[in-house]
Amino acid sequence: MYKIKFCMNLHNSLFLNFELLISHILHSYKICSSYLNFKRIVLLYHGDEFTFTLLDLQPFMVYFVRITTERGSAHRTVSEVVSFTTPGCKPDRPLAPKLINRSKSSLNLQWKGSNGNGSKINSFFLEWDEGKGEDFKNCYIGTMKQHKIVQLNASTKYSFRLAAKNKFGLSDFSEIAVFHTSETMPPTPSPPKLKEAGICNLSLEWCAPTNTNPNDSLTYVLEMEEAGSGLGFKPQYNGEDLSCTIRNLQRSTTYKFRIFACNTEGRSNPSREVKYATCPDKPGSPKKLYIKGKIHAHRVKIGWEPPEDNGGTNISSYTLEVRENLDVNFWNIIYNGPTREFLYNHLQPGTTYKLRVFCTSPIGHSQPSDILTVQTPNLSPASCCPPPLNGKVQSKETNIQCICQLSPTWYNIDCSLNKVYICVCIHIYIYMYTHTHIYMCVCMHNYAEACHAAVHGIK
Repeated sequence: MYKIKFCMNLHNSLFLNFELLISHILHSYKICSSYLNFKRIVLLYHGDEFTFTLLDLQPFMVYFVRITTERGSAHRTVSEVVSFTTPGCKPDRPLAPKLINRSKSSLNLQWKGSNGNGSKINSFFLEWDEGKGEDFKNCYIGTMKQHKIVQLNASTKYSFRLAAKNKFGLSDFSEIAVFHTSETMPPTPSPPKLKEAGICNLSLEWCAPTNTNPNDSLTYVLEMEEAGSGLGFKPQYNGEDLSCTIRNLQRSTTYKFRIFACNTEGRSNPSREVKYATCPDKPGSPKKLYIKGKIHAHRVKIGWEPPEDNGGTNISSYTLEVRENLDVNFWNIIYNGPTREFLYNHLQPGTTYKLRVFCTSPIGHSQPSDILTVQTPNLSPASCCPPPLNGKVQSKETNIQCICQLSPTWYNIDCSLNKVYICVCIHIYIYMYTHTHIYMCVCMHNYAEACHAAVHGIK
């Protein structure tokens, strides 16, 4: 900071204005007429004060000043040129060092010099924290603008700062620069573990390798191969997370997995291979529920085909259901087992039955099959069997007596001589007596239809 005072007689200072002009040149440069002629000048002040302070001057610089006095608009007087030189000082603050190259155990740094401010820089001071994050210590002192630090730890952070020194003193330190030594390849990680298995997806998780440098920034590559496909391993995930879910897989299929840990130096050896399988699904519905053979009045054999899609696992059993009353949506289970056919007995003649089947695997039940409708036929008169002989033969009797047992009461029925039409129900026994033959006609399990029986051999 310089203060310039205008020295003039008091009686001449009345109603005066002053202009202060300045030019400069480095002290080491040769003064030339261009500066003395003020071709590069700056107006610093215009006013009527007698003093003026110059600020923000550069160290070790020659400045030239002159003053112009004004009295009114017609009188201007220019003073002689006066010069002065600012003193030198410590160097300017240098820029932070830069990294040229690195290895696992070394860092090679480089920097530029700063303004010497009137004195040549005679040395640089490079300091570091030794990778401990504590106070800085001298790492290098000298005139070179490059230095290699060796015997460092791999994958470690080191902080550096730089200062310059001349005959006037040591500059301020630069901003702190942080560099890392190269990393070693990560250790082999443990194989991934199965977190959750779905029908078409597998969720896996894994841990970071042990004995890694805490400063390492690791990523992971998960590879998968379908067992037995021969296609080899393909990457399925690449990132920093310790878990992932692989989707759009085939159900009930085994896959092989392995994982790598990676850093800037490369990737580790692969982990041990592991196998995980997706879950099977529920089976599809059985197909082609059909009738095997002839439909009888009291029985029918039902068969069916296995489902086209078993869900990826074996079918353990089939369940056959029937609905007898068409007005009620209630299904009864009539069969459960591993075979694919069933003989359905004890049916009613002239009755409609609806049947359906579903299958079961260890995963669950399928949807029921399409419904099969079965209509049992009505009984014909030929269905009655000839009555067996029962009791003694009575000769030349012209009357036939029918004794009907309708439990718990007995009934006697008189019939005509030559032909008899008898309506019978279940458990009704009819005895017909003639002089030569005795017959019994039995109709079982028929509650609705009449049984027409003809008696033969009556004379």
